[in-house]
Amino acid sequence: MSISRGAGGGCRLTADLKTVSLFDLVRIMEADRLVSACTQPCYECDAQHKHGVPCVTNRHFLQIQNVLDGELKKRNLYEILFEE
Repeated sequence: MSISRGAGGGCRLTADLKTVSLFDLVRIMEADRLVSACTQPCYECDAQHKHGVPCVTNRHFLQIQNVLDGELKKRNLYEILFEE
């Protein structure tokens, strides 16, 4: 799979659309695909720094991120573009 950016801001994807998931595309196209910065590996907020463990909010964001990633992985680009 390869993506090349155009001069006008667009891009061209060269890949088998049946093998590229929405997760793959989002991961490649967006530098920041996370629902919260605190879901990044090695991220430490003030609460985690004080208590040594992630806060409750972090656990909720991680659950949401896992669901979102799972749904994006279920759908390939061919299905999104050509199937009804």
